[in-house]
Amino acid sequence: MKIISSEQVEAACRLIAQRIKAQSPEKYTLAAVSRGGLMPTALVAHYLNCKDILFIRLSSYDSDKERSQIR
Repeated sequence: MKIISSEQVEAACRLIAQRIKAQSPEKYTLAAVSRGGLMPTALVAHYLNCKDILFIRLSSYDSDKERSQIR
């Protein structure tokens, strides 16, 4: 696993927001994956002045707390 700094995350989020704006300068709806994606999505939303964010929860455990495929 590669560790990145908060400055690198912020720079990447700013770049993503710039690319989104360049392709679609209108209204935005973002989707965030709740396992590590909430903060980056919040930063991108801030840069886009976007208030519409959908949250997605992924689980890699079954009902018996055994690790399984993501559903």
